[in-house]
Amino acid sequence: MFQLNFDGASKGNPGKAGYGGVFRDHYGIPQLIFLGSKGWDSNNSAEFEGLWQGLTLAQDKSFFPLIIEGDSQIIINMVTKLMQGSPIHRVSRSWRMAQRLELIDKWLSQHQEISFKHTKWEGNKLVDFLANMEWKLD
Repeated sequence: MFQLNFDGASKGNPGKAGYGGVFRDHYGIPQLIFLGSKGWDSNNSAEFEGLWQGLTLAQDKSFFPLIIEGDSQIIINMVTKLMQGSPIHRVSRSWRMAQRLELIDKWLSQHQEISFKHTKWEGNKLVDFLANMEWKLD
């Protein structure tokens, strides 16, 4: 059992944006930390990038079963609706988000042992720090 916490940040929204994440094992011990830059982008796009990078790393490292936590209620709700079978056009009307949701939906259809959970900012402090650090380094 693994847990992924992810986050994204944008200074200005839109503005300089970054994302980050951490994988922990079932003991809570960090196994992998990642961060990156989104250049000039929105906070929701940065959140999606943090989730997407986490999903691709989970696949590369075989981090399953996987519990995914994020502090963006918007992103968690969208992905949960996808998992419940809602069509993408009902989950988001934004074409930018729809593109990312299509990739995530396809990825989720190929992986079973995944669950999503919303966490408050306090439960996501490390990845919030990582997401904010990346745009400061740009």
